[in-house]
Amino acid sequence: MNEGRLPLRHRVFVWLWRRTTSLMVGFPDRFAEEFVRTYGVGEFVRWSKKVFEILQRLEKRFGPAEAQMLIALAAFWGGCRWCAVGHMFTGNLELFDREGELGPLDERQIPRLQVMKDAEALEQLMALYDGTRWSELNGAIRRQYELRSGQHEPENADDLLVEETNVMWEWVNECTITAIDIDPEVVPPQSAIGKKHELCRRYRRARESSAAADEIEAG
Repeated sequence: MNEGRLPLRHRVFVWLWRRTTSLMVGFPDRFAEEFVRTYGVGEFVRWSKKVFEILQRLEKRFGPAEAQMLIALAAFWGGCRWCAVGHMFTGNLELFDREGELGPLDERQIPRLQVMKDAEALEQLMALYDGTRWSELNGAIRRQYELRSGQHEPENADDLLVEETNVMWEWVNECTITAIDIDPEVVPPQSAIGKKHELCRRYRRARESSAAADEIEAG
């Protein structure tokens, strides 16, 4: 993390940005100061606009829940726990809200996957996102890793979109990776859906019930 006090105009921008994110998503952007210190206000604003554009394109191509899951995994491969957990939480909430179903990957399990070797983590992701419902996302997840690891170059529009997602979250992870040891239980959803508090409570209860049922079945 870079040291030093920001100039006044930058501190004012950070204060305004945090106020804005509090209103929009329900919590202040904890990394805003580090973003501005590292990249400057102009670059940070350009990144924010580009991220919003990519999110819209991901949602149009794959769906709202799937878009957040792909962002989460871009951050996952970049080593950032905050973004990986937060965006997976967001995707899972979108799915639960729209379809009444739990996503294949409990966001709280991301730290466990992050300590695995890449091949092992990818294998588990492929097993989780299996079946007809997830066939398209399954392929996108594999391709995302192959592009991220340099095994392939983009070959089509989907590849280019996934590659852009990877690149943009490499940029953000330069600052957010400072939260690598954070407890996944305290990471909030990374969109306004987190302000639906009753939805969040129902989702948590459903997760706990599912975990309890799995334990009984395994025992």
